[in-house]
Order: sequence, then structure tokens, then C-alpha cells
Amino acid sequence: ARVTARLRTLALRGVLRLGAVESVALLALTRLLPLLTADYPQLKVALTLDVGSELSRKLNAGELDIAILTDPQVNEHVTVEAVGTITLDWMAGHQIKLPRRELRPRDLQRLPIYTMPSPSTIYLSMAHWFAAADVEPEHVNSCNSLALLARLVIEGQGVAVLPTELMRPHIDSGAVRVLATRMKVKDGTMAVASIGPVHRYRVLIRKINKALQESGLMAPL
Repeated sequence: ARVTARLRTLALRGVLRLGAVESVALLALTRLLPLLTADYPQLKVALTLDVGSELSRKLNAGELDIAILTDPQVNEHVTVEAVGTITLDWMAGHQIKLPRRELRPRDLQRLPIYTMPSPSTIYLSMAHWFAAADVEPEHVNSCNSLALLARLVIEGQGVAVLPTELMRPHIDSGAVRVLATRMKVKDGTMAVASIGPVHRYRVLIRKINKALQESGLMAPL
């Protein structure tokens, strides 16, 4: 077993083309990358940050080796391992005046809404929430930066569906509030997707999963 583990370590060299969505980059990669550098000094990481739909496309095209993303849409040659759930909630700054009760889609219909581009998990969760009540939001604005979406919400520019744990510091400080809604926004499924047989990256996937768990971004399945 020790010989096998050693051989696997020695095999981890060259360039690892790693993709990740922004929420993972902001909370988990600062834990993961130092581990990879320390354990596999001959491994170089070429990191790509993008929305999940674009990471899925790059996996399908063979442009990435591994991607950490939500709800991947990939071909048969890509192996997907679900590792946890990521909680999503409607959020707003305290400048936004809303009814003091559980909110319905019509309560947010005329507000500026900020979201990630379609067909991201965040966009689809937002769109399905409105569609379930047969409501069409009037002012939907898209941006591919979660950090900017968070800043817009903090400044009271509008409302957004965002990862709850990503926003935890702002929630705890009182800069942002989680909106109580009658119907819950659909959560996302966090997954690690890789090209080819999963055993090829098993040791890396374990480290990725550990970093994700420690980050608090997701809840285990």
C-alpha cells in the first residue's frame, strides 16, 4: 500500500488544468492550492475561473482535466462525482424596503435583480423561483462576477440569489440580510468533474473534497 501510494504521488507531475467556479475560488482554493504545492512539488496548476456552464463546455472539449462546479452539464467521457450541496438564498441590503412577512415572487417582481448569466445554477434557481408562481421579473441584470453581485447587494442596488456561506461574513456583520421567502430557492449540487477514469485523479479529488468541506461553502451529501 505504501509503494502504491508513493507511485501515485510520483505520477502527479506536469500541468494540472483545474477549473473552478468563483464561489469555490473565494472560499476553498486558498486551502487547496497550498496543499497541492506541498504534497506534489512537481505538479503545476493552470487555474481557470469561470461560470459552471463555461467550465462544462471546456470539460467536454478536453480543455480541462478537473473542474469544481455546480450542476455540471457534461458528456459521457467526463466523470462526475457529487460532493455536497450549496445553499442559495435571496439576499438584500437593508436599504431595500420590503414587506415584513414571508416574501412571494410578486414582492420582488419590480425590483432590480442581479444574477449570474444563463444557464448558471444561480440564474436557473432565480428563474425557476419566479416561474413557479407564473411571475416575470421586470429588471434582470446579469454579471459573471459573484464578488460584484455581492457588492451590488451590499450597496442596496438590488436583490440577488447568492450562496449563503459565501455571504456569511456580510450576513453576520448586518450588511446583508437573508430574505424569508414562502418558497425556498433551489439549492445547487457541488461536484468534481474529471476527464477519463476517476481513479486517475482519486487522490486529488479527496484533497479537493477536504478543502471544500473545511471551507464551509457546502454541506456534505
